[in-house]
Amino acid sequence: MPEIISEKNEITARGYIYLKYIFAILIFIITFCCALCPKTDFVGHLKWLPRKEDIFHPLGYFSKNAEPLWHWCVKLCHWIFRIPINYSSAVVSGFLNIVAFEILCKLFSKYTRNFASVISFISMIVAPLYIPWFNSHIYLGQGSPNVWHNPTTLMVRPFAILVAIKAMEVMEDPFTFKDFKSRLKTLAYLAVLVAFSAIAKPSFIQIFFPAIFVFCVVKVLVSKWKYFPNAVFLLVCSLPSLCIFILQFLLSFFSNNAIQNGSPNIAIKFLYAMKIWSPNPFISQILVIAFPLSVLVSKIVKKEKFLNFYVFTWLMYVVGLVEAALLVEPSRPSHGNFGWGLILANMFIFISALQEYIAWHKQCCQTDKDKRLTNISLNVCTFILLCHIFVGIVWVCRIIFLSDYH
Repeated sequence: MPEIISEKNEITARGYIYLKYIFAILIFIITFCCALCPKTDFVGHLKWLPRKEDIFHPLGYFSKNAEPLWHWCVKLCHWIFRIPINYSSAVVSGFLNIVAFEILCKLFSKYTRNFASVISFISMIVAPLYIPWFNSHIYLGQGSPNVWHNPTTLMVRPFAILVAIKAMEVMEDPFTFKDFKSRLKTLAYLAVLVAFSAIAKPSFIQIFFPAIFVFCVVKVLVSKWKYFPNAVFLLVCSLPSLCIFILQFLLSFFSNNAIQNGSPNIAIKFLYAMKIWSPNPFISQILVIAFPLSVLVSKIVKKEKFLNFYVFTWLMYVVGLVEAALLVEPSRPSHGNFGWGLILANMFIFISALQEYIAWHKQCCQTDKDKRLTNISLNVCTFILLCHIFVGIVWVCRIIFLSDYH
């Protein structure tokens, strides 16, 4: 009998591994097809690919393109494998999404070992709720927890997830300045990740820096300075990327090349950019974060403890929301370039909400069946999540078959 049970468990484990491979292939195919669509951001970004002479003048290219990591990867793939440049962009982008999927699988495996790949796929497919009579667009006006049409966002996503996870691990347990030597590998690893995230797309560190600063200040004060060495550790890790970010800002807005090309300036106009595509930005935000918001309300009602990662993701959301609501480029306000940080923050609050949802679902499953069925709040959250998933599937189909990411 034990041998039969062991054999069944082995077959089940293999089944979940195969399921993970299926999801990974599906994500690659979706990304590949979206990258080849003619009306996405890929077309514009392909015009910014480096030329051979840029190899010897990287700073000059950097002044023309402040987020060049995806462009270099696509060009290298094109040079190495001798494939058409549009297919090179599709392959690189598909690979990036598979990497992000694998990272999420490892993250969710701490909460659900067998269904980690399912939850990871869900977190990458969800989209904002869609009300046609409110806004004819799924994406424009609302934003989304995920994007398939913007290559630099796909580039920064794996780095962003790793940075957020590692930063919270650093703030998990207090240590002293004497422990810095033993943590040099972690320091170097995190510093490199944050630096690459800046080169991939500075939108992430635009929300990461303010959020981690607030988080560390509160953590240090509440713990009566026990976590001060941890905060200094994160500060040291962030210094290289902070220098890169300042350079990106100066080259993008104040360099001679930027001025000659009519560089957009920055202005503070409350909700100016958000109102261009949305009849009501407040309602649009509710449509994007309906599931994470429902989980948050449930946690507040039940008076549950908030984990570090959960709090940090919501801090990034608040920072991203403030930036998107206040900042605008007057010469091209419809581009909404200060909203990319909010889109990344949407992704993070969905990830943390799914973590809480899994734990909540497990807790309910341990109770008797009747009580589980009468748990209205869990059922409401589940229904909202299913709606996000359904719209996400519809949105992907619209991008692939209609070439319409709007």
